[in-house]
Amino acid sequence: MVTAPLASSELTLRSYGGDHPVHTHDHVQLVLPLVGELEIEVDGRGERLNISRAAVIPPGAKHTQSAGRKNLALVVDCTVADANRPLMSAIYWTIPAGTQKLLAFLESSSEAGEIPERTAGHATPLLIDSLEQGSKANGATQRIRALVASNPGEQWSVSNMASMAGMSARTLHAAFRTEAGDTPGRFASKERLGAAVALLDDPSLSIAEVALRCGYSDQSALSRAMRRELGVTPGQLRRRR
Repeated sequence: MVTAPLASSELTLRSYGGDHPVHTHDHVQLVLPLVGELEIEVDGRGERLNISRAAVIPPGAKHTQSAGRKNLALVVDCTVADANRPLMSAIYWTIPAGTQKLLAFLESSSEAGEIPERTAGHATPLLIDSLEQGSKANGATQRIRALVASNPGEQWSVSNMASMAGMSARTLHAAFRTEAGDTPGRFASKERLGAAVALLDDPSLSIAEVALRCGYSDQSALSRAMRRELGVTPGQLRRRR
């Protein structure tokens, strides 16, 4: 079925639950998580989306998504003009710190779970501009962030990350500060802890095994990190859930 192109890009706030059937649409769609995580697959390529990772779904692409916990995402259904931007040539993007601030503003300005029309009309070009500018300025750090996010249990030293990015440790540190609002080491620590928190949902894994899988030397190291960052121990968090 052929449908008319969108007259203007549309922004909506959506929560996902369970598994959604595979589907397609005839326009470009941006999925930008605001809260929680979302598993998504686009044309056979799977990814975990969160506040630092977004998806671009091309027209006609078969895709599905799933989420098991509380989540909220900003979904942008794009016009033809917006869809022709360079950003749309990729499927997955690391979200720069500037874009994250803009997303936080859009969420805070929502009314009854909807983006006001007066705001939505200006938001799409700003979102795409901020994503593209962040990508051009920080392409190397985006690749490193994606690697860390996909392998949080590795021992990511700053020197190793800098070498992989082809820059000095000082330059990498500055780029991370600009893009992610954090240091490389701190970013890697957060990804490691986030992976551990997620694995604690699996009752078949002992806390010690979770710790080792996520790059901690032992269970005590995980407990110290979690108590310092979250104010609870792994055991307490698991019992609460």
